[in-house]
Amino acid sequence: MGAIPTSIDERVALLKKLQSPYYRGLNDDQLHIIAEPARLIEARVRFIKPGIAFRFAYLGVASKYCVSAQAATNVRVLRWEIHDTLRLLQESPSIALNSVAVLQQMLVDLIETLNWFTCGSAEERLFWVVRRLAEGLCEGDCARLPVTQGELAASTGLSLYIVNRILKSWEQRGMVERHRHALVIWPKKLASIC
Repeated sequence: MGAIPTSIDERVALLKKLQSPYYRGLNDDQLHIIAEPARLIEARVRFIKPGIAFRFAYLGVASKYCVSAQAATNVRVLRWEIHDTLRLLQESPSIALNSVAVLQQMLVDLIETLNWFTCGSAEERLFWVVRRLAEGLCEGDCARLPVTQGELAASTGLSLYIVNRILKSWEQRGMVERHRHALVIWPKKLASIC
């Protein structure tokens, strides 16, 4: 992992690199205003894509709540205090509109997740999680996911035995390659499941 950016320009560069939907269409001046109050921290999270928020404070409510997120690798996180976030939302309608669009997409994703997990077979549930993890990680025609079978079992609500059996079947069909702490997948081949 590289050095943690400390200057505003380094944080702006990181915001640009992330290409987060929260900052879509914003110019450099707007990105500088956003980056100024941000603090960069290192965090251990799992199963989350770059550029997406994974913890929100209730706006206008002084209570805390616990959440968890997951990323396939170590991450650097930009963190804003609630008062800075409220000020940015009030001063920049673009950020507020982008945030609404992100929340709308999160709702669509939540509905899709509920459908997969309530109506899908064990294989479909595992497929959904693996497919989501692979988004944005493809290099060529495959993606390497640094996850264990135990983490996949916990993410799908399936037993380790069921996950192992499904992955073994996929491996025999040339869709995945299992390693001790990683799973190499071929998304195009895996798409034939659903």
